[in-house]
Amino acid sequence: MQPHDLNSLFSNLLHQAADAVIVVDARGRIVLWNAAATTMFGYPESLALDADASRLVPERLSMDVERGIAAIVAIGTPPVSHVTLIARAADGREFPVEAALSVARSEDATYVAAIVRRVGERFRKLAHLRENERLLRDAEALAGMGSFEWTVGSDEITWSDQLARIYGYEPGAHPKTLAAFLERVHPDDREAVQKQIGRALDEGSSWSMEERIIRADTGEARVLASQVKALRDTQGNVVRLCGICHDVTEQRHAQEALAAAEARVRHTALHDPLTGLPNRDLVLDRLSGALGRASRGHTAAAVLLIDLDNFKIINDTIGHLAGDEILRTMARRLQGASRTSDTAARIGGDEFVMICEGVANDGETVALAQRLAAILAAPVVVGAQEFITTVSVGIAIGRGKEPPEQLLRDADLALYRAKQQGKNTIELFDELFRRNALDRVEVERDLRRALSNGEIEPYYQPIVAVETSNIVGYEALARWHHPERGLILPNDFLPIAEETHLIGAVGATVLRAACRQLAQWQQKHPRLTMAVNLSLRQLDGAFVHTVAELLHEFNIAPATLHVEVTESVLLDLQKSAVSHLNDIAGMGVRLGIDDFGTGYSSLLYLKRFPVRFLKIDRSFVNGLPDNQEDCAIVRAVAQLGTSLELTTIAEGVETAEQLRMLRQLGCRHAQGYYISRPLPARDCTNALDTTVEKVPVTD
Repeated sequence: MQPHDLNSLFSNLLHQAADAVIVVDARGRIVLWNAAATTMFGYPESLALDADASRLVPERLSMDVERGIAAIVAIGTPPVSHVTLIARAADGREFPVEAALSVARSEDATYVAAIVRRVGERFRKLAHLRENERLLRDAEALAGMGSFEWTVGSDEITWSDQLARIYGYEPGAHPKTLAAFLERVHPDDREAVQKQIGRALDEGSSWSMEERIIRADTGEARVLASQVKALRDTQGNVVRLCGICHDVTEQRHAQEALAAAEARVRHTALHDPLTGLPNRDLVLDRLSGALGRASRGHTAAAVLLIDLDNFKIINDTIGHLAGDEILRTMARRLQGASRTSDTAARIGGDEFVMICEGVANDGETVALAQRLAAILAAPVVVGAQEFITTVSVGIAIGRGKEPPEQLLRDADLALYRAKQQGKNTIELFDELFRRNALDRVEVERDLRRALSNGEIEPYYQPIVAVETSNIVGYEALARWHHPERGLILPNDFLPIAEETHLIGAVGATVLRAACRQLAQWQQKHPRLTMAVNLSLRQLDGAFVHTVAELLHEFNIAPATLHVEVTESVLLDLQKSAVSHLNDIAGMGVRLGIDDFGTGYSSLLYLKRFPVRFLKIDRSFVNGLPDNQEDCAIVRAVAQLGTSLELTTIAEGVETAEQLRMLRQLGCRHAQGYYISRPLPARDCTNALDTTVEKVPVTD
């Protein structure tokens, strides 16, 4: 028989064969395809030839096929002559097949041939089981979890491949005894693991725990979270322990880093960055504790408010760096002179506080103040220069009945009097100061009249988008047009309004006027927002009702009304007040935290309350762009806002450099005197209806 006759005979046999015959080249491309292959897979020969063989299996197995062909071509012979796998037809159907493999080589090419036939139910189940095992291995690898199984009474333990990797072994190369398994547990944790195993054997209990292991390859300690279940036989005896283990080392490191970051934020919020002493917020907390102990122990606590005389002149003369060194020296002297029960603090500028517990009488307190004044007045050497600065001291003594804020205010009044007396003086708050405080009653009376006569109105300070400088909203700030004293700023009457319970009426007046003005502006600028400040005394059911009524009356979209509360307000909220705050947020009104970063547990507030925006306190903005700590804090708050989908607004922007730095740090909005002072509504309307002045954000 001639060669061409043999080729013709071979071709006929090939195409008449009942089994699919498929030949691929070294690249995995199909070079031969018979009629049975077309019947089995649904691809005509014209589409099958030169196609990738991996299309004949499900996509999840395509990589296995490619690797298998590459391995066969590399070694020149199939690792196994028969394989069972899942095939995929042109219409997407999946079915089990068995393939007989062989290799043919020519001078310049290598081919892999497969004779493929469909298999029965037994092979289908076997393939399904192998597929499930593969999926389990892949799932373990993806989740970073490993599993093990130990048969009680045997020292042999079965590890999954992923568990072997977690322990630092190559799959299959790990020891398979329980003793070797336990040997990799950190020595400090091994006893606890062994106790759990013993308890499981005795009681049939399951357990979850974290233990450290020592990797076999690197010796590195890793933290595993383990869940182990005890399995019983029909007689109730524990026969196996099965467990899964998850490497949680990175999570624990992240938690530790987050805790450290939170601690740093809390420390920054409660301590003066220059001296490291407690700041005003922490002083109020310490003073509250001191007054509580004084009340229970029938003693007294004294607040000494200390101000460096003429420090501004010294600071301006020698420069801020040298001035800072003087402040640090004073802080160290105060700490050195204080008892363990005392608290030394810096509450701003050149003002320091000393809280002294257990003082016996006024005379003892004044003597203590004199001793401190002498210590602080000692010469300070900065560089080659020597400086002497005296101090003025205001003293207030409490016995537990006074609020901490009041005692601090009393000390401040005494300090003011000391300054008036010519400085380098010590003044004790007494009945004279109390009589002077009666003058504030007059202010209260005038304030009640002002509410009736419409003398309270809001001024509006714009809030701009840092990127575009466009006005996105306004903050309503109360102003008092006194018929005799003229324009009175909030700091001069809102504290009195708080103390006399008039803050609710003031707040309602400002809120109504602000909502009315917002409704007018939104006729041309529908996306404009309005922010109002909320004090603790305002937060009651009546205020919630007022907010709802005003939204309806002026047809304002709730999301355009913003309510700001300080962290100190959140700290003092009672359960009912929390409910009122949630009611306001439930209407769609947006809640924000004012002076963010200066109070307690800022991150806790973000979790507890429905906060939508954060106002970065001006104390952090003041140091921009030169103070690296302030830059880091502002960047951290901006990133926190981005992560939690909260808007960040920087307060107190006073220079173009600060605004440019805020843009670099990722802060979205800003307000401050550089952008605009608070203005009457008519001036704001002119700005909105004509041309909004563009604030430069780049050189």
